Amino acid sequence: MRSGAEGEHVTVESATGQPGVQEWIIEHHLEDKITFRNLLFNDKYMGLDREPSGNAPIVVSSNPLIFTLEKTGESAKYNFYVEEDGASLYLAVSLNKIFPSQAALQPKQLVGAPWSLSFLE
Repeated sequence: MRSGAEGEHVTVESATGQPGVQEWIIEHHLEDKITFRNLLFNDKYMGLDREPSGNAPIVVSSNPLIFTLEKTGESAKYNFYVEEDGASLYLAVSLNKIFPSQAALQPKQLVGAPWSLSFLE
């Protein structure tokens, strides 16, 4: 993500080197539900531009995608998923081999290491 434009792909690594572009604030909702809001582009969230499916790209959106938080048993490491037709699709890296790597929804078997969270004060 470089500009915060609606529909822009969310990348896993920052290609810009600009602080704040790839920093996301977790907003807590009911129970274990969360959304990711961008720190720099304050009115932008992680979202989708299509129905949830395997390898669906995560994009910048004004409409937040609501994830379920899944604890991993490790300190400050979590997985995040959405439910679609009884299946869980996890926040992960896209299967598309491009740089910078993009975020996408994936089935559990394609998810790598859990996400590490850093807390801001």
